Order: sequence, then structure tokens, then C-alpha cells
Amino acid sequence: MSDASIERLLQPSLDHAQAPARAPYSASAQFLTGFFGGPLAVLFCFGASVHRLDRWREDAWFLAVLAVALFGAVYLPQTPFGAPVRHWWLDLLGSGAMRIWTTLWTSLAALVAIHRHRRQRRAADLMGLSVERPFLSCALIVVAAIIGSFVVSAAIKGLI
Repeated sequence: MSDASIERLLQPSLDHAQAPARAPYSASAQFLTGFFGGPLAVLFCFGASVHRLDRWREDAWFLAVLAVALFGAVYLPQTPFGAPVRHWWLDLLGSGAMRIWTTLWTSLAALVAIHRHRRQRRAADLMGLSVERPFLSCALIVVAAIIGSFVVSAAIKGLI
């Protein structure tokens, strides 16, 4: 090996031009936000991370697919079309079945959203970037998502 190739191997692969502008939310902040805030909180927190990374062009389709899948899985059993699923879960788990169903799907969606930005999160960590007051903004996301969930549930019940 020549000295030039050894020097090239020793150069850092991340420079400030390739680093994300701001860090995405941490994996724990995203998961806890989704766990406590529900499906809308997962979508809001992922959207906030997309905005922080300025990756709308790359992630808009992913956010749309995640939203459709999550709303279909969580809110479809509340409609007449999803009655068989709702009744099966209620027979299996009792009165708290729909809360468990929603928590399972929300947690799965949060894990998928966390996995989507794993490289950007690692790059931000290597560059020393962090989110300022992540739990304050995540708490606001949770409050907004809970209010939004009540609105969506009321709208669905009004359509039934």
C-alpha cells in the first residue's frame, strides 16, 4: 500500500458539509412520545424529525404510507368494517382490548420511524449535534396528539 492510500483511509468520512443541519429526536424520545401520545404523536414526532433533518423530499412518501397504515390499523376497527376484528380482540382480551391494540400498532410504528432515521441519528451523534429540550417539545407533541385523537375519534363516531 502506498502512503497516499493510507492517508486517504485515515481521513474522516464525515465532514460538516455532509452532517445533518440539526439532530433528529432521539430513539427514546420518539418511542416514549408515541407510547404516551398515541398514533398521531408518532406521526407528529416523525414529521418533526423530518423537518429538523430537512428530508421532506426523501421522507414524505414514507410519512404518508406510515400515516395510512397506522390510521387503517388503529381506527378501522372502530368502524363497521372493522367490527369482526374489534369483536375478536374484545373476546380475547376483554374491555381493554382496543387500548392494547392501539398501543401495539403505535409502538410498531414508532419503531419503524426510529429505524428510518438511524443513519442520520448516528451521524448527528458523531458530529456532536443534539436536540435542545427534547422532552419539552415531545410533551407538547403528546398534548397536541391527544387533542387530535379526540377530534379524529369524534369524527369517526360521527360518520358511523
